[in-house]
Amino acid sequence: MFSKHKDKKKYLFPLYYSNNIESANRLYTDKKSIKLFSLLIKRFKNISRKKNSVPIIIIFPQRRDIELYRKKKNYYCSFFNSIKDIKIIDLTNFLSKKNIKKIYLDEEHGGHLTAYGNRVVTKKIQEELNYA
Repeated sequence: MFSKHKDKKKYLFPLYYSNNIESANRLYTDKKSIKLFSLLIKRFKNISRKKNSVPIIIIFPQRRDIELYRKKKNYYCSFFNSIKDIKIIDLTNFLSKKNIKKIYLDEEHGGHLTAYGNRVVTKKIQEELNYA
């Protein structure tokens, strides 16, 4: 079926990548996982404050996350939107309004941003931090 190892990787990685993103997304519908995420965030917040640091969480969605968000099948946004005692910069909604072919590299590279994508995200994070 596959003539070369590279062809196999090029075919299989997007399937693995998409399945992994969807599995991670479903964790936000599981009560035990949500409890664990909440405890981890609380711990992060407490450790940051003990070190006189400002805790900030930045959500960098991958390409598949944006596709799920556009189909209204994203579950992590509501979880992070419910957190009020720590600064959350969720780039999902922002990036969903962009041309994802310009923002992300091809599926073979997973969720990595293009040079343009990095510039757009950097500018947005800087804007958000100025309001923090």
